[in-house]
Amino acid sequence: MVGVTLGTGLLTGVLVFINASAATMTTRAIAALPLDMQVVLTDPFGRRIALTERVEAPDRLKAGQRATIELSVHNLTTQAAHEVVVADEPPAPLSYVNGSTAVNGRRIADVAGRSPLSQGLARTGLNVGTLLAASTLTVTYEARANVDVDVKDLRLEGAVSSREEVTRTRANTPQPPTLRQLAERLREIPGIAWADELYMIDLAPRAVTSGGVPLDGPVRLVGADPEYLTHYPSIDIVSGSFRSSGVIVSSETAHTLRLTTGQRISVSVPGLSKPISLAVIGIADFSHAQQLFMSRKASKFEDFLYVPFTVIVPIELFTESIIPAFQRASAVPGAGLKVIPLSEVDIRVERSKLQSSPATALTQATVIARSIREVSSDRSLLIDNISNALTVAADDESTGRKMFLFLGLPGVLAAIALVVFSTNLQAESHRREHATMRLHGADRSMLIRIAALRTLIFAGCGALIGVGLGFGAAESVLGSPAFLATPRRLIAISFLVAISANVIIVLIVLTGKQRQTLAREIGSEQHELTDAIRPVWHRRQIDLLLVFTAIIYEALPFVVLGVVLAGILEEFVPQQALVKIIPSNPYLAVALGAVLGLVFPMCEC
Repeated sequence: MVGVTLGTGLLTGVLVFINASAATMTTRAIAALPLDMQVVLTDPFGRRIALTERVEAPDRLKAGQRATIELSVHNLTTQAAHEVVVADEPPAPLSYVNGSTAVNGRRIADVAGRSPLSQGLARTGLNVGTLLAASTLTVTYEARANVDVDVKDLRLEGAVSSREEVTRTRANTPQPPTLRQLAERLREIPGIAWADELYMIDLAPRAVTSGGVPLDGPVRLVGADPEYLTHYPSIDIVSGSFRSSGVIVSSETAHTLRLTTGQRISVSVPGLSKPISLAVIGIADFSHAQQLFMSRKASKFEDFLYVPFTVIVPIELFTESIIPAFQRASAVPGAGLKVIPLSEVDIRVERSKLQSSPATALTQATVIARSIREVSSDRSLLIDNISNALTVAADDESTGRKMFLFLGLPGVLAAIALVVFSTNLQAESHRREHATMRLHGADRSMLIRIAALRTLIFAGCGALIGVGLGFGAAESVLGSPAFLATPRRLIAISFLVAISANVIIVLIVLTGKQRQTLAREIGSEQHELTDAIRPVWHRRQIDLLLVFTAIIYEALPFVVLGVVLAGILEEFVPQQALVKIIPSNPYLAVALGAVLGLVFPMCEC
């Protein structure tokens, strides 16, 4: 039973170590991430103009019949939209009717014999000028059907843009969600722990003052909820607290302006006629808040760009005052705004569900990312930091698993050989018992059934003890925290594989050995009765498997010790030193190698 116990323990330890180290690799890969995922709005001001397009015609147009195409441009904001451009072409198989375009009922001349809504090779649209706040402009034109067609099958191609919103907006596209609506949708996705709104803008130097004293460096203005600070404790509030009635300033800002809680600061924002006066209700250390200062550029995601002068304001102030102010400023010709507000949702994944190998965790994170893209609009960008980290970890895990299996394979083979050796010894010890039972009338099938039952009990008890030893060894190597954090599913798999493998090996080897023993005993008796001459290998009692196992056990310590010494030489002895020691003469080099072979451990077999 000792051999079965040791073999099972070795195999269990190998399996548990592989699975537990993979789970801890996942934990280590994502532990340092400041943000798991981010959904960044590419247009923080939101859609300012919208376009609806419809066809006024019977349900089915016959060849030569005309239809009227109506495009309605809507200004959704409280500011005027400038240089509004409407572009459209008749949907196939319709063609434009010359001279039929009108804006708010006023005819517009064609351009070079073509529709003014599709001018030149670039198919540029018609500039209708300024669209006042909360107003609507209507453009119509006529098109003729070239063949019979159903109106519902027509593909409308209208689009609109403006100086403030350069990207074209397709007709009849739904209004994208606001940042708050997007955050609420994201919180409903399974696997997401929380999704917080975050706004940021970098103001010019001297934009923040207190008592007439300005900050001479750039200022980062952050819009966040108090809950954001709870979710990310790296923002360390050293004085006061954060509520919706005031602002938090960085320690550097408080030191430069000599601020204490209760005092006020003035913030100048482009687009506002006068500065905003805000009460300071807290002072915080932002030097470790990576989520506020990590780069949002695709090529520099890991860069930490710390801005000493930072002010956190309530989200309501940001959405109701600061963003509209920048929106107004961007509409002024020649304003030359260098920066625009950043609007994003910072997402934290439920990491308790990622307690598995990096490859499995990557699959789970990919599913979450796919769900995020489904609820986001086409004017948003997903930054998937956790999947990027897990991709690297999965590659490392695959390489590490292959290396560990390669290095641990001799141990597994030794465990199997140990089980085989112990079961062979046990089978030999039962020979006399079998002979006694046969004298009392037991036939061969009865002896085999008894041997199988005894083997099953023997293998099960030894395997259970070995599993306990294997778990204990794995825990001592990995440490209790890492071992306890290993998912129970992986531990159960290791348990079942180790138990099953060893029980099956013992059953096969021991039952087969006992069958062989019985056959040999019966054959021996038959030979004695018939005076048959036994072959020499039977007379010599040579057991090749036993000899092979004995050689493995005799050679294994020397091989292992040699590998360890070779590793020490490779790691700590420079190659140049070895080159200097070896003579240049090939005969002397061979002689030196032979002398060194006497000192280093090696197998004499």
